[in-house]
Amino acid sequence: MKKETLSDRLNKAMELAGMSQGALAKASGVAQPTIWRLTSGNARGSTKIVEIANALGVNSEWLSTGIGPMKKDGTTPINASPSSNTFKIDILDLEVSAGPGVINREFVEILRSVEYSQDDARHMFDGRKA
Repeated sequence: MKKETLSDRLNKAMELAGMSQGALAKASGVAQPTIWRLTSGNARGSTKIVEIANALGVNSEWLSTGIGPMKKDGTTPINASPSSNTFKIDILDLEVSAGPGVINREFVEILRSVEYSQDDARHMFDGRKA
């Protein structure tokens, strides 16, 4: 069984809090590229774990090590992963340009996500296949 990493825990907490990388950066006072490095697994830790945990409403010890309850109130969500019967659509923060002058970022930020049930998706897309 794969051991859960800081990146896994941070992504789970962000999803449950409904926070994008940019929103977490603002709420915690941590630079957004640092949040990206942590969520992508390119960094093993940070001196700002307490600030990040506070912004997400989770225990800093759980976020850092995986030990203890996830939430500050001592609870751990039973099902943090989305149902397999739903479709998740990410709304991305993108920039485009037809000429010189725009530098694309190293990553694409997810502003928010919307989930639809199979029936809702089928109705919205008139039963078209993906």
